[in-house]
Amino acid sequence: VVLRDQRGIRGLSLQTGTTLWRFASPCTWQMRHRAFDRLVPIVRRGTDRFSLALVGNPRFGMITSDGQRVYGVQLSRTPEQLPVPQRRTRARTAPRFSWPSQLVALSIPATNSSSRQPEISRDWIYPPEPPPATPGRRPDSSAPASSTDQVTVLGSALPAGGLLFTLVEQRRQIDLVALAPRTGRRLWSQP
Repeated sequence: VVLRDQRGIRGLSLQTGTTLWRFASPCTWQMRHRAFDRLVPIVRRGTDRFSLALVGNPRFGMITSDGQRVYGVQLSRTPEQLPVPQRRTRARTAPRFSWPSQLVALSIPATNSSSRQPEISRDWIYPPEPPPATPGRRPDSSAPASSTDQVTVLGSALPAGGLLFTLVEQRRQIDLVALAPRTGRRLWSQP
């Protein structure tokens, strides 16, 4: 059994319910909750807020599996790095706020008799993180935006036909993307 909790993703024993392995998400439920508070600072409280921020949210709440790996979505930035959302004005119809996110793949570890709960790490993320900036070099403002700039993965991956499919949004364009399950390499995309 695999589930997502406030700290990440866990694998449980079907027979006993004990935790077999754990993936600690770099952005916990409490961090997502704070980010959600910045996005929707009014009205919702209690279980409604929990449902909208995690469980009822198909992007961050759903996980899928192909039997070898577990796939889920995580924020690609911490809430502190996200811009403060602004209310719409009549002159501007498109909000400038986005939730840049990544698809994360975790290999399901072999079950062993050890009572220790292994902490597992991710196999890959999509889109991949950009390479670090070169020290001493100023960014060129005339250069085109990175291919990973403000990518939002809209839901967990759907395994089918030996591929993974997911919807992503970048610069107001939504694409269906096919990925290689072992590596997360983008094979093709279709608007």
